[in-house]
Amino acid sequence: MPVSLFRSAEAIAYRSKNRLINLFDPPVVVLLYHRVTALPSDPQLLAVSPDNFRAHMQFLKNNFSVVRFEEDWVKVKKPALAITFDDGYADNAREALPILEEMGMPATFFVSSGTIGTWQEFWWDELEHLLRGDHSCPERFELVDHRIGKVWPTATAPERQMLFEELQPLMRNADAQRREGWLR
Repeated sequence: MPVSLFRSAEAIAYRSKNRLINLFDPPVVVLLYHRVTALPSDPQLLAVSPDNFRAHMQFLKNNFSVVRFEEDWVKVKKPALAITFDDGYADNAREALPILEEMGMPATFFVSSGTIGTWQEFWWDELEHLLRGDHSCPERFELVDHRIGKVWPTATAPERQMLFEELQPLMRNADAQRREGWLR
């Protein structure tokens, strides 16, 4: 049997098995939002505009059962959704919550508590402000690190964009102490 035919048969069997399981144990899909606001720039792709969020919620309300995250999902008899927010951006309370309340939609907010009461931003937001802002930057950036040592030119906006795109994945995989040192 050719490999492609085998893979097609395997995919059909997998989908059929999942459909059967879903008949007896319907899935609850968790929708994860980060931000509900209009941003001038969103390189992390974390934000949805309030108008789009309202449209999302209207569509979900009209087409799906929406459950609370903390509910016992064993009692769910048909496919359902749970809505969550990560990080605890202030726009969750200012923009998303009024829309959720207006539509009677439950949601769970997970708040990163380490920066509460401070002016400290999440590292990805700080990196964006440092490299994508309208302020002047040095001609180059040298990452002094015992594992990664590299120099990037930073005189122009395209050079800073390249640095942003290369540094972001490195920072995502670094521990908090290393990230903080790089940002300093």
